[in-house]
This record gives sequence, C-alpha cells and structure tokens, in this order.
Amino acid sequence: MGLNHFFKKLFISPKDGLSHSGEKPITDEEIPNLVQSSLEKTLRLEDEHKAGLRDIFKDHDLSEIEKEFFSALLLALEENKLNPSLLRLERIGGGTINVSYVPLCFVGKINLTITPDKYAVMKEDHKRALRVFGTIEEANTYMSEKGGDRVEVRPGENRHYMQYSRGLQSIKHLNNPTLQECIDTIPRWIAFIKYCKRTP
Repeated sequence: MGLNHFFKKLFISPKDGLSHSGEKPITDEEIPNLVQSSLEKTLRLEDEHKAGLRDIFKDHDLSEIEKEFFSALLLALEENKLNPSLLRLERIGGGTINVSYVPLCFVGKINLTITPDKYAVMKEDHKRALRVFGTIEEANTYMSEKGGDRVEVRPGENRHYMQYSRGLQSIKHLNNPTLQECIDTIPRWIAFIKYCKRTP
C-alpha cells in the first residue's frame, strides 16, 4: 500500500464529523483541531507502516546494497497493491537469499555479495602464498615477523546473481548483474507473484 492510499483512507474530512444519528455537527471552531488530530493520526500510522516494513528484514543482516534492492522491491510490491508483509527472506549459503511471497510462491533468488579482498604474503621463489590474510595489516605484520618479499592483493569475488521465473516451468538467471540490473528485473518478480495469484 502506498502512502497516498494511507492518506486517502485515514484523513478525516470535516464533513465526516457530522453525525447521522441526531448528534450535533461539529462547529467551525472544532475543524482545525479535527484536521490537526487527523494529520497526527495519519503521520503516526505512516511511521508504524515504515516500522512494519523494517520488521520484514529485522532478522536479516542485510548489507547496504541488499537494503537498497529490497527497498526497491517493497516499493514495487506496494505500487502493485501486493502485501509487503507476505515477503519472506531466507539466507542460504554463499550470501544468496531465497525470496518467497507466502503462501503463494517461491519468487526467486538474489545474491549481491562480493567476497572481501585477501592479502597473500609471497616469496619470490614460491608460486604459492606463505599465508593469506583478511587485512593488509595482518599480512604486513606476518611478513615483518616471519619473512616474505611482498604482499599480493587477491580481489574479492563478485557473486552477484539473480533468478526469476517466467510461468511455472521456465527459470531465468542473471549472472554478474549490476545492482541497477537487479532492480530493473524486479518487475519480473512482481509479474510472477501476480501470475501465482491467478493460478489455482
């Protein structure tokens, strides 16, 4: 549900204050208080709505890039009148996240991780590293204490991947996509959820 929906649904028109059961209508002096009260209620419920969306991800340690992707997904769900609270995430091996829209369907997979750089302490006459570290500081400390000629940087591996379905039988894959390419593919997830809603 978009914020416009909340405002339309929750904002109380002064005319709504008129009672149909014989009570006195509100006075002109009461209208500003009623409008202020309605606005406060709307803003409070909007904050609760945002908190509710955050709750969807509270059990997941998401990276900034993952948060950006899933924020775009939540927005797309709302824009398509789909319930974001039905979204379920399950992190599996290698940073991949399974995404489901319960109880309807498994939506797809997404992986937006890049493994950290590694730092290998090398000797000139060896092809293999003496030792590999997670930080340059650890590698330099080892080299100063135990020997070695240089530190070789081994860049992290880009594991970006996205899976989506077309119908019930066809599964498509994006290998090494950019974040924007993943966001641009969200409509395929939305279309599949809608397809599942139509399919008995």
